[in-house]
Amino acid sequence: MLKGTCNIIKILPFIYFLTTLLFTSFLVFADNLKSFSILLENKSELFKENEVVRIELSSIVETNPDFDFNSFYIKESEKDIEFEITDDIMVGDKVLFIHLKFESYEIKKLTVIYTPDNSNITLSNDRTNAYLGEKINYKFQDSIYSGGEFIKVKSAKVPSNHFPHDALYQFEGPGWESEKVGYRLYLDERNRTDIFGKKINGLSLDITGKNDLSSDGNESYQKMQEWGRDIFKVGNSLGIGSLASYYDNRVTTISETDSIYCEIFNNNFVSGVKTIHFGWNLDKKYNITTSYSIIAESRLTEVNVLTDKDIENLCTGLAKHDNTEYFISSQKSGWNYIALWGKQTLENDNLGIAVFYNNSNLIKISEDELSYFVILKPDDRSVNYYFAAVWEQEPEGIKSKSQFVNFLDNELERLDNPINIHFN
Repeated sequence: MLKGTCNIIKILPFIYFLTTLLFTSFLVFADNLKSFSILLENKSELFKENEVVRIELSSIVETNPDFDFNSFYIKESEKDIEFEITDDIMVGDKVLFIHLKFESYEIKKLTVIYTPDNSNITLSNDRTNAYLGEKINYKFQDSIYSGGEFIKVKSAKVPSNHFPHDALYQFEGPGWESEKVGYRLYLDERNRTDIFGKKINGLSLDITGKNDLSSDGNESYQKMQEWGRDIFKVGNSLGIGSLASYYDNRVTTISETDSIYCEIFNNNFVSGVKTIHFGWNLDKKYNITTSYSIIAESRLTEVNVLTDKDIENLCTGLAKHDNTEYFISSQKSGWNYIALWGKQTLENDNLGIAVFYNNSNLIKISEDELSYFVILKPDDRSVNYYFAAVWEQEPEGIKSKSQFVNFLDNELERLDNPINIHFN
């Protein structure tokens, strides 16, 4: 036998051993990467039919640093679970959203499973929407954007000469919606929030005011459409949840600024709007970053506010209207609300509106001739609050004050008892 052949025969067992060792090691390593568990606990007696659980990916990576988050799916037992990964609009970190329902005090065990097909398996169509329509191909005449057409844009730096009703933006600024309700923000010196009531469940902002090429008070959404309409009168009040500060013994909205930037973000389960108001002129100049977001099947807008420097207070509130009843919750800690119920729509029918605030931020509840409001102390230059509207013409709409109070109290229960998250 040739000497070289003998050498090969001698090293074959070693090669086989080494290959087996490497393959086994790979399998063990792959096993470590293949799956992990998440325990989600509803610590409330409330049945949570529509819960979007928010988990920062950084918190998962701490216990699962080698997992491939570009390619996975999620199961509960044998059931596929809806989820998506997106960026946190305020800080840019990746966030995992999981859509579930929870029985009272239920604990769910979810399994996150690696899949080698290099794509995340998500199950849902869009359930939320944010929209900003900006005019192109216009004629700029007498400071008005005449003619042209509206197209959807992801962001906009507001021109310094923009003013209310100059017809630059479709329905005067950005909007955000779930299937139940829509809201919009006036992207000008007013900086107020308004309500689109829905007669049918679905997403409608893309078509709202699409052909209203002038802004003269006769926009199509000022009258009833198939989907619903603009239902609220804001004027110079705080509308619903508009941002301001209580300065020099009066409510001062974010009106006098150096410039404004706006962007929208869209995902299956959560969509919204971020604005930056540069140089808000108060006792000094502030840059104010605000996000407005809504989750699937919810009526609540979550508002997160961040200032670039310490500010004495921020405030928000609700427009006063005749024929309404004002009331507040009375919890001594956690979340609370101020609310109004009654015939306060442009259809002269029942609408409930509320602002939810955390007692840890509360300085004072007050009112003026235009609005009821809460004055809030920022924590590390930030404030978090919510607002919501419920209209009696919604499908299965809330039609009485008692139903509205029940809705509000359930939302307090949800806010005070978020889903607990544990990793296995």
